[in-house]
Amino acid sequence: MPNATASRPPDVRAVGVALILVLLSLGALGILSAAASTPRVETIRLGSDLPFELLVDDDGALDAQTVLTLSSTQFSSHDGPLSQGYTRAVSWLRFNPPAPRPGGAPWWLVVAPPYLDRLTVFVPGADGYTRMETGDLLPASARPVRDRHFVLPMTPDSTQPMLIRLETTSVSLLSAYFTSPEAFVSQRASSSFLWGLYFGIACVTTLLCIGLGC
Repeated sequence: MPNATASRPPDVRAVGVALILVLLSLGALGILSAAASTPRVETIRLGSDLPFELLVDDDGALDAQTVLTLSSTQFSSHDGPLSQGYTRAVSWLRFNPPAPRPGGAPWWLVVAPPYLDRLTVFVPGADGYTRMETGDLLPASARPVRDRHFVLPMTPDSTQPMLIRLETTSVSLLSAYFTSPEAFVSQRASSSFLWGLYFGIACVTTLLCIGLGC
């Protein structure tokens, strides 16, 4: 008598589940491997690495020259990200920028979150202050670097204070850091790869689940 179990076809559902588990395992290994091989991005964070002074301008009437000359007693000191909640007041941040990079290479100032209405940055230099503007109300074409956050290249004079003026109708939050262009591009490339891998695996496993359910 022929052996019935020897000719039994493989369980399609079991094979599908095993394939899903294999894909998830490979995806997890790929993500962990990419994360481990990604070089640590050196950043200088505003607040924790560069403490800043905060001045709340209720009427928004102050200008940069006035803010630069005010005494430190009129500011509050902060060593973390700015968090003011919902307010229509203008926030002025005053701080000393980081030391110059070797060879006079530029710093990139990266500011988040991406929904802030208007940011005005006053960068000290040998010929005085340079005014730079960005924010969600400005067109993307006006940004010097296309990114979901606000990125401003600069070479500030570290011997003079730098200013950031924040005006927004949304929650008044601000997190900023200085980094090099090379580190920024490397970080963004690694992040894009990981998200692409994640969504690719999610799409394949979803299709397999739909197929097994039919």
